[in-house]
This record gives sequence, structure tokens and C-alpha cells, in this order.
Amino acid sequence: MNPHIEDILNAGAYGRDVCVNGRKLTEYARRWLGEELRIPEWREPVFPEDDETFVQLIGVANAINFCFRDPVTKRLYETEYRGVKWRGAFGMFAALKRAHESGLAILDPHYLLQVSGVGLERIFGTNPSMPLLHERVRCLLSAGHMLHLYAGGKYKEFFQRCQYLAFNKGKGIVERLSKYDPRYRDVSFYAPTSRRLVFNKRANLFLMMYQGRALASGGKLPLIEDADDFTPPADYHVPRVLRHLGILEYSAELSHAVDEGLEIPAGSQWEQEIRIQTVVAMSKLCEQSGKSIVAMDAKVWSHHGFARPQHITTTSAY
Repeated sequence: MNPHIEDILNAGAYGRDVCVNGRKLTEYARRWLGEELRIPEWREPVFPEDDETFVQLIGVANAINFCFRDPVTKRLYETEYRGVKWRGAFGMFAALKRAHESGLAILDPHYLLQVSGVGLERIFGTNPSMPLLHERVRCLLSAGHMLHLYAGGKYKEFFQRCQYLAFNKGKGIVERLSKYDPRYRDVSFYAPTSRRLVFNKRANLFLMMYQGRALASGGKLPLIEDADDFTPPADYHVPRVLRHLGILEYSAELSHAVDEGLEIPAGSQWEQEIRIQTVVAMSKLCEQSGKSIVAMDAKVWSHHGFARPQHITTTSAY
């Protein structure tokens, strides 16, 4: 059982600048109830075809899966791989796979323990540069440390040691990953409830991506047994879509800040409320439609072409 979700859901009652439109939410839940929602298999060219290599790469990648838009220039990271330009997170995956194919041992904890800013610049390029590069160095050093000490060098081995459970009274994958690799930790103290809200977005996303590939692996990859307990990812894009659909509603002041591209500080009331109500809305969509969070997250992510921008927050949480 997920020990963190109830604190986030309970915090939803204290929202002042972000709220869930229950009518709109039910409208979309009913619409999607009759659809067979596609679960991503993560077979795009930027991901390894080999399942075990895939697991290792997405573990390393999700250690640095955050903030792809430069806080100053507002330019989104992109890179070319196999003649195609890949942007944002997919650009990161493309750069890592390209480096792996070139013979660079980026999936080996011994390499990660020696990674440097210069080394990452060579991997990601400089036109445009990858934002928050030095924070990413720290994250990869931490990932290397965790893999070396607690996972026998492999995320797949780490999953086995955790018995393919996301949560298990402190012994699950999400729990141990955020404990042994503190850069995966994503926690925010919420004053109205005097509770620490544990989002652990990147850790949950890592498992959601794994589950998508495992479902399509023909049994080669064991499934996460408690996948219904994942915390819905609360990032930039999901609340943007939910707002576009009318499921999330912002106050006039917050709407102005988001639409004008003003920085919303990490840990501020506005940023917390966006994340809290995103988790509340996604949880209710799953409950009312009977769909898994893996399927629902993919459905929401599939929406493109918005008149309104995402909120801008400089953070390594997402």
C-alpha cells in the first residue's frame, strides 16, 4: 500500500488557487471509461530494444529527468539522433542512448561515480545546452553510489531485492530508491496540513515506464505487483493538460502568472497546489474510469497543441 497518497489527497481540501472541477472530471472519466487506453511500450528509437538494457537506461535517465527548459532563455533542450530532432525528456533519452551506442559506459555505476560537467556536456551537446547541468552531475553521482552499494550495479537487481513491489512498509522500490538515492527524493512540507507531502515523481515515473515495457515483454520482465498504488506524476505537462480540459481551474492571479511565464518558486503555495490537485484529479480519473494510472497518465500526456503554457518552476523534482 502506498503510504504517501492519502496525505496528498487530504491536502486537496485546502486548495485556494487551484481546484478540481468535478463535473468536467466526471465528463472525461465517463468518456474514457469506454475507451481502451493505450499503455506505452517505450519502443521509440530513443529507447533500447533489449529489455534489460532498457531498465538500466531508464533508471539512469530518470535520475536526471527534470527541467528541460532553460530558466533564462526559456529554450527547450533538443538534440538530433538518427536524423530526427528529439526535444525535452525524449531529447535526454536520445542523447543517453547515443552515448551508450558510442561505447561510453554511462550505464555502469563506476562511470557514474566519476561523471563530470565536462563529460555531460559532451553527451548532451551545447546547442542548446542541457539546463541545470551541475545538478544533473550530482544526481548521476548519487545514482552511481546507490547502484554500487545497494543494487549490485543493476536496477533490475534492485527490483528483485525489493520483490517487484513499489511499496512494502519501507522495503518497496520507490521507498528504498528515495532512501538510498536521495536525489530521487521529492518531498514538500505543506503548511495547511503540517504534513510532509511525498510525491517522489521521478521514482514513480521510473516504475511506470518499467511497467509499460514489462506488460509488452512477454514475461521477460516481471510486472510490478502493486502498480495500482503508484502516485500519479505531478509535473509540468499533466496539470497543463488538465487545465486545458477544464478539469483543473486556477485563480485569476495564478492564471496570470502561468500564462505570462512568470517563475513560480518550488515549494511555494502555488506550486504545491498545482501538484496536489494534479494528484487528486488523476486519482479521481482513475477511480471513476476504472483505468490504471499507467494508462491514464499516457492518455493525458497524449494531448497536444495548447493555447496556454505550462507553469515555470526551476526544480530537480520534475
